[in-house]
Amino acid sequence: MAEEKEKEIREETQDGAAQSMPEQSNAVNGSEEDGQDTSGVVQETGEAPAGEEEPRLPDDAKGTPDDKKPDKKKLAWILIAIAAAVIAVIAIVQVVSAQLAQQESIDAYQHIVSTDTSKTKVRAVETADSETVDKDGKRPSDRDIDFADLQATNEDIIAWISIPGTQIDYPIVKTDDNEYYLDHDAFKKESKEGAIFTDMGNNTDFSDPNTVIYGHNMKSGTMFAGLHQYEDEAFLKENGVVKIYVPDGMYLYDIFAVRTVGDGNILYENDFTKKEVFQEYLDGILSADEEDAIVVDGETPNTDSKIITLSTCIQNEPEKRLIVEAVLKLG
Repeated sequence: MAEEKEKEIREETQDGAAQSMPEQSNAVNGSEEDGQDTSGVVQETGEAPAGEEEPRLPDDAKGTPDDKKPDKKKLAWILIAIAAAVIAVIAIVQVVSAQLAQQESIDAYQHIVSTDTSKTKVRAVETADSETVDKDGKRPSDRDIDFADLQATNEDIIAWISIPGTQIDYPIVKTDDNEYYLDHDAFKKESKEGAIFTDMGNNTDFSDPNTVIYGHNMKSGTMFAGLHQYEDEAFLKENGVVKIYVPDGMYLYDIFAVRTVGDGNILYENDFTKKEVFQEYLDGILSADEEDAIVVDGETPNTDSKIITLSTCIQNEPEKRLIVEAVLKLG
């Protein structure tokens, strides 16, 4: 009995050992063949345990060298749009300001020649049928111009010019700087229209052989723009008189020539106190060597004459000037 019991125990022990061997083998084989760490810890290869996925960043969180370029371009376009808007606003303000200043100058001139004789500084007066003309060509004025009031506003005002048939009807100023009244009106306010002014080299009493008078050719038709109407010979024949008013009377001038010249200073280039120089100038004006020159028959001044030269610019031809020449009437 004892032997049988011992044998039975020994068999059970062997069977238990045999049953445990495959499990150990599988554990070893699985580790060696699959290269897996059953501990669940990521190996040195950086791979996640079997059955688990590596953590991923959202696509929009992935950084690239160019990831900010679209934002920079957008910002650049915004800045350009803002700059363009600012420039446009500034341009509009400048245009409006210029137009207001121009209209202010026009209104100021129109106020002077208002038809309301209770307020105007310039008004028509009746003249006698027989005019008295002195030896210098001065005659009674056909307008009552308050030069004292005008000169109280601006002491540079020396006369008044009016050309019937045109819009030209303005004070004439003079100073020792030909540049000043290019951008100031007759009341010394800044203005693109400027003023009508005589050359700084002329006397104020129109006693020179040639008094040169300048004015802008404004697109609005103001200032000396009306001189371009004299490029039409038919218009010239119907509207050939220039009136210059001074404090003690007026002068009448007959237009005798219209032509285009260079932009040089006429007085600087010609000493009209020398008769030969004056004659040479008159010969050049009276010659019809240019296609656009107009010379009026019967109006032939000489070196004893007093003339005025009305000068204005020509659109798109900054190096040229249109001049209208007129000679003083003595009778």
